Amino acid sequence: MAYLMPINLKLPIEFTKKKKWIVASCPVSDIFPQGDTEDDAKKRLSEALNLFLSSCIDRRTLNDILTETDYV
Repeated sequence: MAYLMPINLKLPIEFTKKKKWIVASCPVSDIFPQGDTEDDAKKRLSEALNLFLSSCIDRRTLNDILTETDYV
């Protein structure tokens, strides 16, 4: 039987303006989504991080990733 457990993380987010786009990034990952606004870029980053972290959990590498980035 599989159980679902919510995980809440507070991760730093940085925004950079690149021409007409706002690029969001998080030091824990190499993910750089863009959007028309900071809110749009933040939403896309949240979606991408959710997929990334889910993948890390599936592969049992989440602790390794967070340790390598000095998050834990």
